[in-house]
Amino acid sequence: MDLNTITATIFKKNTIILLVVNTFLFAPESTNAQRNYIPGKEYSDDTGYVSYHAGNLPIILSAPHGGRLRPRGLPDRNCDGCKYVNDAYSRTITLAIYDEFVKRTGMYPHMITNKLHRSKFDANREKRDAADGNKRVEQAWFGYHDFINEAKDEMVLRFGKGLFLDMHGHAHSIQRIEFAYALTAQELRRSNARLNENAIVGKSSIRSLAGRNRRGYAHSELIRGEKSLGTLLSNSGFPSVPSSNDPAPSVGEPYFNGGYNTRRHGSGTNNRTIDAIQVELNQGIRFNENARKAFVTSFTTSLISYIDHHYGNVFPPSVVNLKTDISETDSLYATATSIASLYPQPAKDYFNIKSNEKEMDVRVFDVLGNVVHEATWSGADVAVDFLSSGLYLVQLKKGETLIGTVKLLKY
Repeated sequence: MDLNTITATIFKKNTIILLVVNTFLFAPESTNAQRNYIPGKEYSDDTGYVSYHAGNLPIILSAPHGGRLRPRGLPDRNCDGCKYVNDAYSRTITLAIYDEFVKRTGMYPHMITNKLHRSKFDANREKRDAADGNKRVEQAWFGYHDFINEAKDEMVLRFGKGLFLDMHGHAHSIQRIEFAYALTAQELRRSNARLNENAIVGKSSIRSLAGRNRRGYAHSELIRGEKSLGTLLSNSGFPSVPSSNDPAPSVGEPYFNGGYNTRRHGSGTNNRTIDAIQVELNQGIRFNENARKAFVTSFTTSLISYIDHHYGNVFPPSVVNLKTDISETDSLYATATSIASLYPQPAKDYFNIKSNEKEMDVRVFDVLGNVVHEATWSGADVAVDFLSSGLYLVQLKKGETLIGTVKLLKY
């Protein structure tokens, strides 16, 4: 007799009652063997093609299309409408974001990545198209989504909520980041009032957050308001849609509105409290090493701000608070003032200042609020070649008078 099934047959008045107790009745076809995960440690599924870094933050990073392995024993997928082109550098960037989080916070996001090339396995499709009937790849498909489910369960247990981010790359001609919420471009073009209607919120991949966020933001504000992820990235030098600067794709403009993973693991299609956003990175970011480094820094900063603002107190105060003497009116996302501006933007080896002032004191702060450079400007270039790629604040003073605080993107 199967150890997982106990069958008892009871005969009574010519009636047969069959009782079947299956301890794995609702279990998936395949599960990962490891269950006691340690934050910061890497685990693999049974195939070895799926990697899981266990975390202790309410964040899941997923990279389904960045693998490069092409084992000879696995045939190429050959399904109707199959896509085979990888999202180049998407896994590399996701791994770098994970490392940046650890460095900056001492804490760990959950991270699930696919090591197989998309021609072999598409981890952002239903099983049929993802594996094209190959049993080994189907096993990897279960491993990928089992890891995500287990990370979601841990986040719900620890925090009650969380955010799933599916990292991708697009080849659209418009060089901007596309954030997807399982809403079409046409739906995003609607007014804020329409975006806040139940019919739209109910299908959004951040439905749970729209119904319960710590500051009471409406759905439209979470998607393209001042504290939306798109606006935070736009303000740090990476054009994004939707955002306050670019509320929705115009008619005829290409836009990815979210795939299988965003719909499956987001809160729009279930009653869970894990939200999802698909992140589509443009080629200008992915194919330039310096741009990738700058993006990783800015994205990590923006995501820390986003999580802290909308999901609650997750990070130590030192992570989210700038330790500077900059006034509260000068924010991390300060822009050029009418009195002074920096050029070139982004900067590589140096920057200069456009201003009517003849001389100013310059202080450069990193995103944690540490002073990383001081200089006196009187028209000559200010060298920054020794700084790492990323976002900085440049404070300009004349004596004790604050002229302005201007953001600087270094690549």
